[in-house]
Amino acid sequence: MKELFVTNVGSHMWQMNHSGSDVDLFVAVLAPTKSILRGEFDDQSKVEYSGPMDRQYHELGRIVDQVLRNNWNYLSGVMSPIIVKDWSRLADLRHLTTMNYSKRAYHSIKGLALHNYEKWDCQFFGCCLVIASGTSNCNVQGMADYQIRRSSYEHVTLG
Repeated sequence: MKELFVTNVGSHMWQMNHSGSDVDLFVAVLAPTKSILRGEFDDQSKVEYSGPMDRQYHELGRIVDQVLRNNWNYLSGVMSPIIVKDWSRLADLRHLTTMNYSKRAYHSIKGLALHNYEKWDCQFFGCCLVIASGTSNCNVQGMADYQIRRSSYEHVTLG
């Protein structure tokens, strides 16, 4: 498969990385036409975990399909401001993504937010979560204050 473009979609994209953060890469690939036409190609996304760098591989057809569905993971992969490897058509894909963005993305964004809210220790975000009892009390302003108070960001340079 041909690699088209690579963007950083993890904590670095949100400028919330720290010294222990891994690097999450969104890798767009193009499958061979023969494989697609013969029905041999499996368009399921694949992830490689290798130490401090995770690479998520997505075939271009799947990316377009998921962007049209306003899937946040694909929207952020296409629109990430951290471009590790550029592609001559990425600007066109970003333009189409922007034109297609709609409130349909709400459910995808909500799912991501709830997943991360439950996954991370909410003290990190300046809020409180009691998972054991199934109740939560989160100070959304605390999350915003945390981001504002953060005085410096670490930046990652990828080879």
